[in-house]
Amino acid sequence: QKADQIMVSNISPTQKNKVQHWSAIHWNSLDELYQNSYREKPLETSSFWKTIVDGIGFLNAPFSIKNGLSEEKVHSLNLEIEKIFYSLAPTNLVPLGIGHGDFTPWNMYVGKDQLHIYDWEMSQPDFPLLFDFYHYFFQKGILINKDKYSIIWNDLQKQLEYKKAQRILATYSIDHSKHFQLYLLYIVCYYLPRYISQPKLHDQVHWLISTWLEAAQNINYKSEPTLNLSHF
Repeated sequence: QKADQIMVSNISPTQKNKVQHWSAIHWNSLDELYQNSYREKPLETSSFWKTIVDGIGFLNAPFSIKNGLSEEKVHSLNLEIEKIFYSLAPTNLVPLGIGHGDFTPWNMYVGKDQLHIYDWEMSQPDFPLLFDFYHYFFQKGILINKDKYSIIWNDLQKQLEYKKAQRILATYSIDHSKHFQLYLLYIVCYYLPRYISQPKLHDQVHWLISTWLEAAQNINYKSEPTLNLSHF
């Protein structure tokens, strides 16, 4: 990204590594996006929040499962996600910015000194910051490594200890716990209705839902007081 534009190219880098671990180059790429797109907005004004509200609406309406999904897990996940949803105050300001939306090892190459990212069709201008960070570890952990949630969570925590991560958290006033809740809420509200509606599912969908449920069950959160903007 340069100035206020994302540089788009169809040319594959000559030196590339598609199978990689999270590194400083990933943090630098996210930071560059944030430098050019960061702003604070109420969640309720974003398309991100609309997706969540639409998903909650679907999951609260009558539906039937005919593709082998565990009704018990779907019901339990719905209950946990609603707890997160009703703990949030969508009128409050949240640091938002451009997000790729599917920031995963299979959608990028690591070049000599740059990260080359493609498949931007899920990108949005108003993702809560760190969304791509969480998604990278969840998708890689579940779909490639078949890790348990505890391992994915520990990997996230280790990465957040690095100076670059701490600087990003401080610079943009990111509440890691809250932004993780928003990631989980969105990802379930976006994908679960689609999975319920599909006639056939890959085994990976069952892995995803099980891990999301475990993540939601392990969240420690407090209800947010609604910000009274009349005081400012």
